Amino acid sequence: MARTLAITWHYDTGLIEAPASLWLKREETATISLSVKVAGVLTDLPAGYTLTLTLKPAIQDFTDGVAGEFDASPLLVITSWSTATTGVYTASAYASSTEIDAFLVKNGTVTDDLAQPLAIADFYATVAGDKTFSDTFNLRLKNNAGRSDDGTPTAVANPGAWLQTNGMRNPGYWTAYTGGAATNVDYVATAAGATATGSCIQTAILGDLAMWQLQAGTAAENTAGGIIRPDDYHSTTNARVWVRIS
Repeated sequence: MARTLAITWHYDTGLIEAPASLWLKREETATISLSVKVAGVLTDLPAGYTLTLTLKPAIQDFTDGVAGEFDASPLLVITSWSTATTGVYTASAYASSTEIDAFLVKNGTVTDDLAQPLAIADFYATVAGDKTFSDTFNLRLKNNAGRSDDGTPTAVANPGAWLQTNGMRNPGYWTAYTGGAATNVDYVATAAGATATGSCIQTAILGDLAMWQLQAGTAAENTAGGIIRPDDYHSTTNARVWVRIS
């Protein structure tokens, strides 16, 4: 559902009523809902009208927030409106153009992008060649983080998954030192680079909190003496054992 920007144009005085935080976001499709009033009453525009909304850059270093780059190319022009209720006109605003990209400094350089620069806008109705303008009003044009031309982030390994794959589970996970079951220390895959030498696991089996480190060695298995041979131990290709270090 498109977001609605509700604006009131007092056609007889030119004044504009709009939220103080009126904004559009780049690549957003929003609905402009314009209420036209005369003497405070919703009133249709004169027969044969054309209605135009124009958005242009504001000069960012002006403190009054209204000074604009009136000679600049428009950022957005809307001329197609529909009406189903007396004095209420709606249009779809798609905030995407090469001028908007230039205004937001979308140029492939990450150090100069603008987050939400100020723009200026006005309405005018043309009837039999005569134009009636609204007052100029402010609108923030906001940059978008999610973009249709974004690439896919480069995936990195999930640290938690890596730790679990390499035996660094919660100490309470382990139920025995040996036995070849998934919750036994000797089950942890160590061959062919599965676990690096120097890796550690912590166990808490039968209340005994211990730290084990994978070290190069050929010592025979002796859990009481602090040695566990992995199930994939090999005297030539994987001569490493778990050594209790605390």
